[in-house]
Amino acid sequence: MLGQIFAGAVAAVAPGPAVHRAIRSLEVTGAPWIRILALGKASVAMATAAADALADRGLRVRDGLVVPPHAAILADPAFVIVPGDHPLPGPRSAKASAAVARFAEDGRPEDLVIVLLSGGTSSLVGAPVQTLAPEEFNALQEFLFRSGLPIGQVNRIRRRCARWGAGRLATALVPARVEVLAIADVPSGELADIGSGPCSPDGDRAGDLKSFLGEAGLWRDMPSGVRRLLDETIGGRAAETPADGDPRLAGVRGQVIASNQDAIEGALRAARNLGLDARAGTPALSGPAAAAGRRIAAHLLQVDQGARGICIVWGGETTVQVAALAGGHGGRCQELALAAAEILAGTTGSAVTVLAAGTDGRDGQTPAAGGFAEPTTWQAIGAAGRDPAADLAGHDSHSALAAIRATLTTGPTGTNVMDLVIGIVQPQAERSS
Repeated sequence: MLGQIFAGAVAAVAPGPAVHRAIRSLEVTGAPWIRILALGKASVAMATAAADALADRGLRVRDGLVVPPHAAILADPAFVIVPGDHPLPGPRSAKASAAVARFAEDGRPEDLVIVLLSGGTSSLVGAPVQTLAPEEFNALQEFLFRSGLPIGQVNRIRRRCARWGAGRLATALVPARVEVLAIADVPSGELADIGSGPCSPDGDRAGDLKSFLGEAGLWRDMPSGVRRLLDETIGGRAAETPADGDPRLAGVRGQVIASNQDAIEGALRAARNLGLDARAGTPALSGPAAAAGRRIAAHLLQVDQGARGICIVWGGETTVQVAALAGGHGGRCQELALAAAEILAGTTGSAVTVLAAGTDGRDGQTPAAGGFAEPTTWQAIGAAGRDPAADLAGHDSHSALAAIRATLTTGPTGTNVMDLVIGIVQPQAERSS
């Protein structure tokens, strides 16, 4: 039942239908040349859908560049595919970034460029601004990846240092008209936070970031090149990022076409179709994954299951700080599920089941999308020869849950709108996961 509800959520944010709807309402008259730049985990599906939707309107794509996490093939010969690296930038990301530069250089003022953004863009085309050394940019990515900072704060720093972040892609594409269609993989749902905001004005000035890093106690931990970049910008020796009202962004428009809220609503519809009383959970997922798992499990234990059972769906994104990880394998969703299992362990009187999963089908550096928890999970892990408390403390949630086949494996879903946690409370006799 939990798997069916999660499938309903993923279907609700499928990139193809979302792109089709957006393209149908897009103003494309007067644009002799249409170009597509698709970046992110959903780039292949989004580019395919965009080309099909344009064809339905009698329009053709002149050329396109697609940057996905894996090699792929598109039927339309107008597209070039250049895979990047994920979750951290690597050599392929550098090649993809260079391909974006060539795409921008080939533009003409009369073009219409449709930029399709989805989760993973920051890494897939990850390359530093010209004044930052590649090794320092890579060190920054590694630091941010392991910092446990909320994704919004990570984005503030990352987009400042990224070659195509903070509106720099848009300035490279103009004077062509730019339309951005984005699938939101960030809690804010703001275009400036999706993919490091390649076509959006930057709300931070260099001084703002230096103050934030100082207050957070992170300034000294930043690579020296990052500190130098901010100081030079503050001192006027390096260019600021495009701000709101920058005339270079006047011809740029954007919209979010799928979000975590859409996934929540899809999950609720699926739950109701299964006969459950379904509702959205609050607050949104945030903060440390283990703490969120414990909080959600405790809440579910207080819910009156009613005559037909209750389904509560939370959406958002938690964090896992793995600064001293020694061989642990897991992700924020599996860690949340394992922590929930600790709270549910041995409880009686109500049947509670939980699924925490990433809508992209991948949780951390594991093959699983997420994990399940119920009152017997914690003890079952112990019976399988593992110590669930040690696994939780060591961020090794995948090993714990996989030992009893309590993981969900979907493979890549082709979309990414952060995470969902689905909790069901129902009479014992009707329990099913």
